Amino acid sequence: MATIDDQRIIDVLLENDGIYPGDEHMPVVRIVQYTNAYGARTHGIVYESEARQGLLHRYDRPGEFIFAPVVIFRRAPYHQA
Repeated sequence: MATIDDQRIIDVLLENDGIYPGDEHMPVVRIVQYTNAYGARTHGIVYESEARQGLLHRYDRPGEFIFAPVVIFRRAPYHQA
């Protein structure tokens, strides 16, 4: 599970279509912003390799640790999923 609290990292991913400079081999295909169990806004990221394993929507649904999820980024070909 990959969560990121640093908005600067999220901004870099958004500006570069899900690619973090230096990690071109690990593209992010989905970013979901949500409130965690401690009341902080955070981001769940899904890498392409995880999406291929069926984990594309793991941050999309509210649960014990995920509240008010909003998908803020989708990368092709996962943008319609």
